[in-house]
Amino acid sequence: RAPSAQPMRFTRITADISRAVPMIDLTVDVDIRRDGRRVQSLEATITDGSEVFARAVATRIRVEPGLIEPSTLLTERVDDMAPPFGVTEIDYNMGHPTFHDLLEIRQLDGEPGANRVWYRLAHPLIEGEELTPLVRMAATADMVQSFAVALGTGWMSINPEVSLQIEREP
Repeated sequence: RAPSAQPMRFTRITADISRAVPMIDLTVDVDIRRDGRRVQSLEATITDGSEVFARAVATRIRVEPGLIEPSTLLTERVDDMAPPFGVTEIDYNMGHPTFHDLLEIRQLDGEPGANRVWYRLAHPLIEGEELTPLVRMAATADMVQSFAVALGTGWMSINPEVSLQIEREP
């Protein structure tokens, strides 16, 4: 929601989680580091008022109608759709609320260890906040590295950072 003089879209986001993020009320602060007419740089932090739990830097560029020929843009991509093959929905029920409760996760049937998995953020992460395509893309990018099926039962991986280079509107 950071303001800009021109319509802009995200092209790069890098986020670092510096410590475990507690399930408490937190504050997100955004600082505009560079506010140009064509490029804007942002820095955001998630805090409890005193401790920083996560930090992100992002770049947005101006969106100019007519800059890209509309016929070259795909409005719907096959690889953005849920898989057409037989799938098993994965349930990460841990007996208490977790991030995984917000997800729809499907794995290709019959191929253990194949790591062909489809993720979708199905519910808002933050109550009252819109679940935009950019939010879904960022959440999915963060999850892909932590799919730990290949590690075996009982193993879990944590992805403390993620960098996105965004080539098109998600």
